[in-house]
Amino acid sequence: MSDLCHSFPPVAKKNAVILILGALPSVLSLEKCENYGNPQNHFWRLVYALFGKTPDEEYEKKTAFLYSKKIALWDSIASANRRGSLDGAIKNVVPNDFDSFFVQHTHIKHVFFNGAKSEAVFKKHFPHLCAAVPHTRLPSSSPIPTSKIRNFEQKLAAWSVVKNVWDELNISRPFY
Repeated sequence: MSDLCHSFPPVAKKNAVILILGALPSVLSLEKCENYGNPQNHFWRLVYALFGKTPDEEYEKKTAFLYSKKIALWDSIASANRRGSLDGAIKNVVPNDFDSFFVQHTHIKHVFFNGAKSEAVFKKHFPHLCAAVPHTRLPSSSPIPTSKIRNFEQKLAAWSVVKNVWDELNISRPFY
């Protein structure tokens, strides 16, 4: 049997408007106790670049940056068996409790999935939420190239939809 892995608690304030969902933290992220703790992963570079910034070094500053943009971060999977860090090795999925999350975070207007596994798990277990909240699958922030996304610049172009939605929702203005 594979190693049992657990996700972290959500990185979210009550006023979050956008939710970005990964699948399950990598082995290195679990060791560091940080979301996207593997420096090879493009997540922090992507999110900061959307706003014309360079990522902070300290994890607390990175999460504060998300809070300042009213972006929440979590994983679709609460626990699963997995050897290594590849999403394809994930077995015996237990999803996170999104029914409770959405009751507590009533301002979420759009969900973005960081890769196919996150989307598949969420859609399988929460079709009612998929029907209620707009959602978009993004290419994975993993550094592994795919047939369609070969480099960071292509990935950033695909992730620009997050900033477009952020702008459309006028999140920069203070409200709540």
